[in-house]
Amino acid sequence: MGLADPVDIAGNSLGGEMALAAAQRGIARSVVAISPAGLWKEGPAPHVKYVFGSLRFMSVNFPNVRKAAMGVPLLRELALAVPISVGSRHMPAGDARRAVDDLAASTAFEETFLNTHAPFSGTDITVPVTVSFGTRDWILPESSRRRDRLPAHTTWVIKKGWGHVPMWIDPAGVSQLILEGTR
Repeated sequence: MGLADPVDIAGNSLGGEMALAAAQRGIARSVVAISPAGLWKEGPAPHVKYVFGSLRFMSVNFPNVRKAAMGVPLLRELALAVPISVGSRHMPAGDARRAVDDLAASTAFEETFLNTHAPFSGTDITVPVTVSFGTRDWILPESSRRRDRLPAHTTWVIKKGWGHVPMWIDPAGVSQLILEGTR
């Protein structure tokens, strides 16, 4: 892509943890991590494997049913409120259907999930870090938000009404957070 290290990196969920790991390796100039995985004491909350496991199961075994549900705003909201966010009805139906296809086609879903259980420790990160969680993030509860896993200079932001993936309910707010965090 022609980019020179370091670069500003923003990521959500597993992408947030990957952005933090990039900072630890010296490839990030700054990081904005939205609902990053890995900030737990021993592993993710017990319900997470069931939530993502059922999404994967439905996407692989009943893709047409799942994609049909994604076409109806109320059903999209019901199906995605916990894993994504309350307000998922605002996600365009085409994006939701593509997410079902991507989840079904993932060749390393289970392996990736199993390898994200170890707690992340980035207290040695020296670049600016902004971490944001939403008040409606039911995937990563308070116990998955350990501040002692990141450097003291980390900026912590709690966003009212945001779920685990807030991009569809507040795209302007997400953009603003990223712009401010990478300044």
